[in-house]
Amino acid sequence: MAPVNVLIEGEDLDERGEELLRLQNGLQGELLDADGSALVFGPQYEGRVPGIDFVTPDGSAARVLLVFYDSPFSSEALDQAQRLQDNLPMLLQRSGLGDATGVIAGQTALAAAARDTSQADLKNVAPLLFSVTFIVLALLLRTPVAPIYLLGSTALSFAATLGVCTVFFQNVFGQDGVVYYVPFTLFLLLVALGSDYNIFIMAAVREEFERRPLGEAVPTALVRTGPTINAAGLALAASFLALTLIPLQDFFQVGTAVALGVLLDAFVIRTLLVPAVVLFVGPKGFWPAKVRP
Repeated sequence: MAPVNVLIEGEDLDERGEELLRLQNGLQGELLDADGSALVFGPQYEGRVPGIDFVTPDGSAARVLLVFYDSPFSSEALDQAQRLQDNLPMLLQRSGLGDATGVIAGQTALAAAARDTSQADLKNVAPLLFSVTFIVLALLLRTPVAPIYLLGSTALSFAATLGVCTVFFQNVFGQDGVVYYVPFTLFLLLVALGSDYNIFIMAAVREEFERRPLGEAVPTALVRTGPTINAAGLALAASFLALTLIPLQDFFQVGTAVALGVLLDAFVIRTLLVPAVVLFVGPKGFWPAKVRP
């Protein structure tokens, strides 16, 4: 349903059947060497596959179709498409088509490009998002210390959720892996959610320790904010779990990952880990303000 198209552009390709055949065999060998498998249809099948032209009438372009045995959107298929794109110039040279240009196209190639873009965006967006969140927390709490471990707790929540989901999707449901845009979506939502919860609970702690020692301020603030955070987490998780009712793997993974991340963040990170770290760090976490130990 989604073959990989190897498109070659050059001159007089309609008269270079031997070179195109060597290219087709080279593509087959490349897949076998990479432990990949696919049916390969190329110019030598012209006339045997009705409705498919492998070489244009003017000889300016030709194509080879690769039909993977497994899902064309599995992580293995995406890796194979990316590897073929990287090795295509070498294969053209070996086939005697060094003067031609080639590109990998099709839905698998588009998915591979989208995956790479998503991963690159996550690496670029994460530092920027953490920087903006750090500034907001530092201004609100009037300290540069507490935002450090608060952002660390958010990163821990994201890593733990993604790790659990990876094991869950692969080992329990037998899926190929995590859909490429799930980490990016999960990261943005957990950072936004974690920032809201951090502001909510730390503002209460800050208000309480102005009247009492820090050892008493944290439990008091947790009693005030804990039920609200837990209720909000349950409501948000239930909303995202509704996505799992859609019979598509992508929606199932997004809904499950975000719901699990929200529950972990609301019931473990913000109500247990963050208060424990605040008490562990002590008054130094609110430097330069002077607070009661």
